[in-house]
Amino acid sequence: MEKNTARKALENMNPDPEKESPRRSWMYIFIGIILIFGLTFIFQQLNDSPNETIDPYSFDQLKDQVQSMRQQLDQLEKQNSALEGRIEELESLIE
Repeated sequence: MEKNTARKALENMNPDPEKESPRRSWMYIFIGIILIFGLTFIFQQLNDSPNETIDPYSFDQLKDQVQSMRQQLDQLEKQNSALEGRIEELESLIE
């Protein structure tokens, strides 16, 4: 008799999986799915390398911009040397 009561007490202590609430089981499954998709999305965003392709038109456009900047740089260097010459000329007049 004591064995039967001890067995029943043991059965009551360990919850039966069949008696578990179905809502709670579905909630665990739903949270697990959300967690898996969320982590997958986050890792894809972190590891996603940008796909940078240069089309020939933009490459030619960049070459043109570089050429025009070089021309502007040459003009500015000429103006700079002219201004330096003018400064030296004015300094010699002051002395």
